[in-house]
Order: sequence, then C-alpha cells, then structure tokens
Amino acid sequence: MKKDRLLAIIFFISWLGSLSVGAQEVKEKRITMEFKNEHLSSAFKRLENVSGYKILFAYEDVNQYTVDGKVKNQTIEQVLKFMIGDKPLKFLIDGQFVNITPQRKEPAKTVEKVKGTVVSVEDGLPVIGASVHVAGTTIGAQTNIDGNFELIKVPGDAMVQISYVGMETVSLPVSAVMNVRMKADVQTLDDVVVTGYYTQRKQTFTYPDFIIIPTKETYIL
Repeated sequence: MKKDRLLAIIFFISWLGSLSVGAQEVKEKRITMEFKNEHLSSAFKRLENVSGYKILFAYEDVNQYTVDGKVKNQTIEQVLKFMIGDKPLKFLIDGQFVNITPQRKEPAKTVEKVKGTVVSVEDGLPVIGASVHVAGTTIGAQTNIDGNFELIKVPGDAMVQISYVGMETVSLPVSAVMNVRMKADVQTLDDVVVTGYYTQRKQTFTYPDFIIIPTKETYIL
C-alpha cells in the first residue's frame, strides 16, 4: 500500500513537471503571422491556434478593431502588443491563458476653482459681461467690471467657451488660472446697428434714424 502511494506521488510530481515544461515551451514559442485588415476577433482565434494559448475576450469589446501587417519570429507578448497597438485594450498572460479586456480611461480630476480674466486684444481693457460657459455642462458665469470670472468644480478635461457680442468666441482647455484675450469680430461689428433703445442686425432694421458704430460697446443716444 505504501509503495502504491509513493508511486502515485512520484507520478503526480512528474505530471506537474511536464506541465511546467510544456508551459515554458509554449511561452518561448516563436510566432510568425500575417494580418490583412483582419478583425481582431478572427485574428485572436488564429493566434490561439498558432500559439497554443487560450485567448479569452468579449466579442463586442474587440470586433470593432482590425489589425494589418506581419509579425515574424515573435513571442506571444510581442505579437499581442503588435495586434493591440494603440487600441483601448489591454492583455494579461496568466499561465497558458490570455485575457483581453478594455482599457478603461481614468476620469479626469475636477478643477475645484477656476479663476480667469478676459481682456480685449485691441486695447487691453477688461471685457465686461462676457459669457463664460463650460462646454457640455450647466456651469457658467459672466465677467465682472474688471473682466474677472470664477467657476467652481469644473471637469479637468472640459473646454471653456468665452463669448461676447461683437467679438470672436474663444474656446480653451480648462485650467486653474485662465487669462483670455478676445479679438473683435469685424464681420459681426459691420452688421450691428446701435439705436437709442436697442441693438439689432442691419437686415432687419427699418427705422430711418440710426447710426452704425463699429465697437463692442452699446451707446444710448
């Protein structure tokens, strides 16, 4: 009985050793493959057959991507890096298994407070009452008498849009401190009519007593 048990243990150890050797041989195997604008799902299946690895992935995660080119005498890791390239995917080799998963984008950090100043390129004076808006959000403000504005808790990857009648809209990446310079929009100024009561486009203006003033400021006549 003891002899049979000893033989069983020896056999089991030998079997584990053979698995280890087999896995090492698979890992060191050199791979040559060619891809012609092939969907990744198909390419991974072919790689599975050639390499001896079991490649695990979700069809919907990979089939929108293709691979094109050729690898020659490469390791499994090198081939996977070539196939994935700059696609938003990652791989993990675990024994004789390869797991392919999406590369999740880290959410951008929030900028707790944004302070900025808006001035005119032409004269360096503050632009009063300019609209400041964070694209894709409800976050916004208007510049004060000194051309300053402040925004709270802005997504770190957001774009800030600054607009003012008679000036070109500016769009900039968010930062904690923003110094914005706005230029006059010549086309818009040419089309603006200033009356004693309101401002409107030339095309819709019919009242006979008016003047055209090429400036961003509105005057009361």
